[in-house]
Amino acid sequence: MSFRLLSRLTHTQAVFLMVAVTLMWSIAGVVTRQLESAARFEVTFWRSAFTALSLLIILPLWRSADRAAGSLTDEVGQGPLQRHWGVQPGSSAFWMSGVCWSVMFTAFMLALTFTTVANVLIIMAVGPLFTALLARFTIGQTLAPRTWAAIAAAGLGIVYMYGSQFLQAFATPDIDTSALVIGSLVALCVPIAGAVNWTVMQRSQTHGRRIDLVPSVLLGGLISSLLTLPLALPFEATGGDIAWLALLGLVQLAIPCALAVVCARSLKAPLTPRVPPTPHTRPAAARSRSGRCSCWQPLSSSSLSAPTSSCRETIGTRAWPRRPARRLIVNSATCRRAFSR
Repeated sequence: MSFRLLSRLTHTQAVFLMVAVTLMWSIAGVVTRQLESAARFEVTFWRSAFTALSLLIILPLWRSADRAAGSLTDEVGQGPLQRHWGVQPGSSAFWMSGVCWSVMFTAFMLALTFTTVANVLIIMAVGPLFTALLARFTIGQTLAPRTWAAIAAAGLGIVYMYGSQFLQAFATPDIDTSALVIGSLVALCVPIAGAVNWTVMQRSQTHGRRIDLVPSVLLGGLISSLLTLPLALPFEATGGDIAWLALLGLVQLAIPCALAVVCARSLKAPLTPRVPPTPHTRPAAARSRSGRCSCWQPLSSSSLSAPTSSCRETIGTRAWPRRPARRLIVNSATCRRAFSR
């Protein structure tokens, strides 16, 4: 799929693309078990560093393709960071999303070094539940009763699976329960940061705000690599380990995370709240219950220039409703009230 197609994904394309993203994310556990001598923080450092390096190359190509397709225009006074990599230092959503990505990058790999892949994946399975609850209480997204039922059922299933593993681990003296507890707490940071991140991305696409948060993945990789660099020294990874971690940085993080941000633009929740339109900001096709164009209602001193632009757009794109002409005549009493204000 070319860069130009990514700028205008349909809902169906975004769904299939997210399936591919999930498959790319799932290779982390298998690849991590192939490492020979890389330590915990060194694994996180190399993977995050290769993620940042990959996006430093991919993002300029991506933005150049969008610019050539006409879907991206450069603003006056843009610096090189904003022009080539889309960095937005003045956007709080950009920084919040970048911090969330860095937490996910760091916590996931650290958790894999403390506990098993199965335990980490079970804990990460609560991510959609956290996201649904956070979106409900922060951006006011209404959840259907069946969604609450699904959340309750999934939560009970996760508690049953993970609770049985914990009980079995504490009952077996040969198992290091401290590593299990630490790994579980570290892994819990991933769904929490993920829920905040997806809510921020959802929020950035509503209320008329179109913020490109793909560069926030680059910011997350940079933050994660810088924070873990002092703890990763001295390096002990072999050449084979670095090759595996480079694969993770490109295929398991850089590409799928950037694609996930793009898919979030098309996979909006159907009940995400939007600013209710006022009589002067309604779409051109909006009509009242009586069948008339909404811009003819209600009349005030600021709207005596009817038909407005939205009405002219309606006339140009839709057939004018076949109503008697007298229904479009503003009566004198309404005019007098409007002018008397």
